[in-house]
Amino acid sequence: MRCDEIQRMLSGYVDGELDENGRQAVEQHLAMCDNCTEEYEKLKTLAEVTNGMKFREPAKEVWDNYWSNIYNQLERTTGWTIFVLGIAGLVAWAIYAFVTDPTIEAVKKVLIGAPIIGLAVLLISVIRERIYKSKFDRYSKEVKR
Repeated sequence: MRCDEIQRMLSGYVDGELDENGRQAVEQHLAMCDNCTEEYEKLKTLAEVTNGMKFREPAKEVWDNYWSNIYNQLERTTGWTIFVLGIAGLVAWAIYAFVTDPTIEAVKKVLIGAPIIGLAVLLISVIRERIYKSKFDRYSKEVKR
């Protein structure tokens, strides 16, 4: 076998994943080739180092801060969601009452409704822009809120 074929098999050899034929082919080649033997030794050393690594447990303060931040985010998200749903329901009810009330003249409806519609268009525009920009903003996921 050629060196490039053997070098592709070295990782499997180091990890003990090769079948008997592949293992024998690698061992025969390593006995004759110094370059592949050097590559094998590097992979073997790397495997020994990585197998000996252990993850360090974060300090208690890190976990406390983590859970505190999650709790704060959930709390704020829940609060804003309830607030927005409440306002949306109130606005929907007001619009329905405003449109269906026959005692309000058409001119007054237009004069009162125009700023409300304008505000709704602006709000939708801002929300749409935020959603669009969040898809392409490289830094939004890296910034702490």
